[in-house]
Amino acid sequence: MRESSIESKFRDEVKKVGGTAYKFVSPGNAGVPDRVVILQGGKSGFVELKRPGEKTTPLQKVQIRKILATGCYATVLDNKKDIDRVIWEIEAWNPGKSPDKIAELEQRGMI
Repeated sequence: MRESSIESKFRDEVKKVGGTAYKFVSPGNAGVPDRVVILQGGKSGFVELKRPGEKTTPLQKVQIRKILATGCYATVLDNKKDIDRVIWEIEAWNPGKSPDKIAELEQRGMI
C-alpha cells in the first residue's frame, strides 16, 4: 500500500466529519508532519503519514516530540484502519494526554 493511498483516504474521512487536512510545508523546518488537521469545535492536530511498516526519520521524530511537548496533538498514521481512531483522538485531545501519546509512539518505534 502506498502512502498516497493512506493520505487520500485520510483527507476524505476528515472532510466527512466537517474538517480539513491541509498539506503542511514549513520552509526552514524540515521533518514537520505532512498534514495539519482542523476539525469542528476548534480541535486541531498534526499527522505524519507513512506507508505500512515505514518508520519516521530522526528529524521527524524530533519535530513530533516538539509538537507534543507543547501540548498539541501529533501522531504517525501508517495504515487505513487507524484513520477513524486518529480523527477521534484529535476530537478528544487535551494537552494532558501528551505524555501518554509520546509513550505510545515510542512503543510503536515512531519517535
